[in-house]
Amino acid sequence: MSKRIIQSFFILLILLASTACNTTRHNVFAPNKKIFNMVPDDAPADYKNGWTDGCESGLSTGFANDYYKSFYRFRKDIKQVEANNVVYLRPWGAAMIYCRHYALATLKEAGIVPKLPGKEKPLSLGEQSLLGNGWSLKNFGASGLSKW
Repeated sequence: MSKRIIQSFFILLILLASTACNTTRHNVFAPNKKIFNMVPDDAPADYKNGWTDGCESGLSTGFANDYYKSFYRFRKDIKQVEANNVVYLRPWGAAMIYCRHYALATLKEAGIVPKLPGKEKPLSLGEQSLLGNGWSLKNFGASGLSKW
């Protein structure tokens, strides 16, 4: 092998190793990073932190797949919760719901259907479960609460 091929191989190996070690939302390969920029620039710091933590939590839920979960994790500032800081908690809840559905819609648009809760009986007690499937999402995608 020529020296140039060996050098190119090691450079590629170093680049791959450096990006694989960073499993956070700041990684180059983290999906849907643009939604973290949707918070207004003039918003208070607590609002921005609530949006960022809520969105990261939403992207790490069961609605996303394992690829999302390798970059995002559940985040909620316990000090803000104990202080009942609504400037942090309201955007956290809104961003968590928004980003979770954004991830689901992105996956569905790409033709990837994540394994959603309710597809299998989580608490099976044999053939006839006494609990039934309490997690089923009947009429999934229906609009309006009357369809659920």
